[in-house]
Amino acid sequence: MLNRIKYKKLSRELQKLWSFDDFLFYRMQEMKADQIEALATEDELWDREKQLNDDRFRYIFNDKKEFYKRFTENPASNYMNREIIFLEDCSEKDFFDFCKRHKKVVLKPVNMYAGLGIKIVDASDADTIASEFDRLKAEKYVAEEYVYQAAEYSTIYPKSLNTVRVTTFITDSGEPVILFAVNQFGQKDSFVDNHDEAAIWAAVDIGDGTVTAAEVEATDGRVYDIHPDTGASILGFRNPCWAEIKKLALELACVVPECRLVGWDIAVTDDYRLEVIEGNVTPELNLYQCISGRGLREVLGI
Repeated sequence: MLNRIKYKKLSRELQKLWSFDDFLFYRMQEMKADQIEALATEDELWDREKQLNDDRFRYIFNDKKEFYKRFTENPASNYMNREIIFLEDCSEKDFFDFCKRHKKVVLKPVNMYAGLGIKIVDASDADTIASEFDRLKAEKYVAEEYVYQAAEYSTIYPKSLNTVRVTTFITDSGEPVILFAVNQFGQKDSFVDNHDEAAIWAAVDIGDGTVTAAEVEATDGRVYDIHPDTGASILGFRNPCWAEIKKLALELACVVPECRLVGWDIAVTDDYRLEVIEGNVTPELNLYQCISGRGLREVLGI
């Protein structure tokens, strides 16, 4: 009842933009009026994403083969150091040798997203590798050397590669800036950190790389300040190599400047190197607003 009363105190203009369910989902009852006014609706954010990312270049991010080619074509870049092969371009023996060489391999569909279709292959299971090859080749899978993460991330959740997404924005003057950053952690025995049902997001302070706001479960209001599987503290988690992560993200933003708004999933390896996992031209702007309470209306020129 109290929340309903608070909602009715919003201006008529704000009530036109936001339903009562929106009010609860964004936790607007905890916000001041100027904070609510700074929020952009999901439709507005979606339209702005499409305006900022040139359709002629989005394919680079939506096709793993194109992405890997673009971000590994400069040998001096060191953006992606893991070995990668495309099954449509190799023989069964090539694939088998690749798996043996790396012991643990990640298989990804070239054109899927959100962690869908990903498999982990253990090289000791040679029979499975052989039996799966023809199908995986036909479905144009990519095979990647498994990336082992820094201990700090495994402490939160050890079963997935937990990345930090740094979303960059190229301003009208052509300057790359960091719009926001979030940590992505797997849960529920998932081996990926970005599937809709398996991911836990947490907003990161751009200044020092520390988690300042945890995701809230929309259905029951549960706050993920503690990881439900490991009991490790997510709130206050500090990303290692933070200065290097920011520097890398700003550099990445300039590789395909025609796409001005990109979320970069970056891993910190077990020997504290940085590895670019992927770039996203739909970087979940709305979810960030929900977690952080920070509106993106002004900064994105909506």
